[in-house]
Amino acid sequence: MSAEAATDAPRGKPSWLFLGQGTMGAAALEALLGSHRPRAVLTVAAGFADEPVGHTARAHGLPVVEAVGLGTDATEARLWRDGPLAVVVVACWAERIAPAALAVPTHGWWNLHPSALPAWRGADPVSWQLLAGAREVGCTVHEMTAGLDDGAVLARGAVPVGPDDDRGAVLARAGAQLGALAAGRLSDLAAGRLAEGEPQEETAATWCPPQGTTVLLDPARLVAGEAARLLRAVSPAPGAAVTGLGADARLVGPVIGPRRDVSERPGDVVDLGDGRVTVACRDRWVYARRIGAFVAEPAPARTLLALEEPPGSGPKAR
Repeated sequence: MSAEAATDAPRGKPSWLFLGQGTMGAAALEALLGSHRPRAVLTVAAGFADEPVGHTARAHGLPVVEAVGLGTDATEARLWRDGPLAVVVVACWAERIAPAALAVPTHGWWNLHPSALPAWRGADPVSWQLLAGAREVGCTVHEMTAGLDDGAVLARGAVPVGPDDDRGAVLARAGAQLGALAAGRLSDLAAGRLAEGEPQEETAATWCPPQGTTVLLDPARLVAGEAARLLRAVSPAPGAAVTGLGADARLVGPVIGPRRDVSERPGDVVDLGDGRVTVACRDRWVYARRIGAFVAEPAPARTLLALEEPPGSGPKAR
């Protein structure tokens, strides 16, 4: 984004709101607060003391508002209630924003998306990139539109993925990077040198599987190292389903361990009690924690097999 594309903007601290939830949302908010303070933070039910974004906001003395009805046009009046609004910065928010609400801030809604858009549009891109074997995860700040992650790119970055990183660790790292990128954008707005965004290349767009898609592992066809890598991609939530385990259970937090019982064969899944499960893979055993299913209703499933695939091909659906 060139300086020539800069738009005229009033100087001074912009009035803005933060909307988000979860690990990535909290990390992004913390990074933003290093240089910019929102007039309020919108998140899930304000009474949830353990919600990371609400906890972070309260620790910094920020007002916390429960985000309700953002998908309806009635939200417009609520956003204007406390005076003119320059920007809403969004992190990890699945609800689509109503067109009337999108039009409220002078400089729009800026979404923090943990992928190198236009690649991996959609829900939970970190998990799907980790499942595909990514060694780094892109970070994109983009304008929100009525479409799905298709707005102009305002800033870009990336974070590395370590060999033992799980979804939670990468979300926190990406959130901090995205918050820093958005803070730079807010600084440009305050200085009156806000650059226009760069349109995404639609022919290069790719999408994550539909929201709620469940990862299904077949340990009889996986070596332990690959099974553990796939489970880390969905840890500490939402977890993966495993053949041989109840349909309402998901596994997270894998640790590779020694063979538990000589009578067990690849594919055997044993509930050890206290929320612990052991899974027999083709070579070794994986020990994991059992959690409840993230969704109450059955969701589309993908069986991820990597044993027979050539290097670099990533997991495939079956």
